[in-house]
Amino acid sequence: MRNKNIAFCIRANYRSAPGGDTVQMNVWTKILRQLGNVVSIFPGMVTPENLRNMDAVFIWHLERLHESFQPWSVARHLHKPIFLVPTYWRPGDGMVSVQHRLREQVALWLRLLCQCDAAAAAMRFRSWSSCRKHLLTQSTRLLVNSESERNLLIAEGASPEDIIVIPNVINTEEIDAIPVEPWGRRQGILCIGHFCPRKNQYELIRSARNSNLPITFLGTARPMHKVYYTLCRKAAGTMHHFPGSLSHTGILQELAKARLCVSVSHAETPGISNLEAAALGCNLLLPPIEPVQEYFKAGAYYSTPKKKDFQDLLLKLISQPPQPGLRRHIRKHYCEAILIKKFKALTLPEAFS
Repeated sequence: MRNKNIAFCIRANYRSAPGGDTVQMNVWTKILRQLGNVVSIFPGMVTPENLRNMDAVFIWHLERLHESFQPWSVARHLHKPIFLVPTYWRPGDGMVSVQHRLREQVALWLRLLCQCDAAAAAMRFRSWSSCRKHLLTQSTRLLVNSESERNLLIAEGASPEDIIVIPNVINTEEIDAIPVEPWGRRQGILCIGHFCPRKNQYELIRSARNSNLPITFLGTARPMHKVYYTLCRKAAGTMHHFPGSLSHTGILQELAKARLCVSVSHAETPGISNLEAAALGCNLLLPPIEPVQEYFKAGAYYSTPKKKDFQDLLLKLISQPPQPGLRRHIRKHYCEAILIKKFKALTLPEAFS
């Protein structure tokens, strides 16, 4: 994709509450601009005038429909090619799935009831599932992070021909600018990410309480998860550290000094912070989830706080250096050079050319 006017539509708080999607969007912006494209970023809701002169519209998040459906409906109304970035993980079964759908349904209706544009009004009283199906089956292309995500979306009704795998990557230039401590001078365990039940920090704190291993949690809670954050702080007592959110550079600097980066999410994409941790010389202890294992293969260790070996793995991984091939594997297969090839090959369908 070259010499196009491209719109990036992402959640309104991508700056104030940065996450993996923020890092991904920044890297994609950089690469697409290098290829001669003009990229305009539209956080939150959009107007038809925002998108009218765009050649392509990229929209983040399949599940967060209260954020993504409004720009999607405007782009669809304008007959623009839509590249949906699902960032999808299975939300869970049973009550977890029901709660997730109910929460998103309420958020969607609240958002759409406040809009005045015709495209949003047409969808105002449809169900969350109906809106989600529109995004899944009527977007021009789905840009997924892994083969595992691709297979999951195909099983849910997406067309295989419309799905393109574009892996998460590290920003090699940013990584190389960070001084990396040798293993003998590194110390500590990091857990990175906003606090929420899906990311499961509470169980990590409970599992580590008898290990005498303090963990530094980098991140805060979004408004809907303040109670969960309070529970985590109470369970941690004075054992663990909670410095809050750091800048992206600040997170990289902490990774360059730590021995272990741990993630215990119930459901997750491969995670850019995990890629950065590996590239900066950390050991990785990750959940045994398909997309995660697809990226890190045998270079990482996999467990959950409920397993008996979890504390033993924490002790082991702060005592021994990471496997020598891990850093090389990430820098070879998940770097910007791969992303450049992917975006060079990405084209508009003939109907939009």
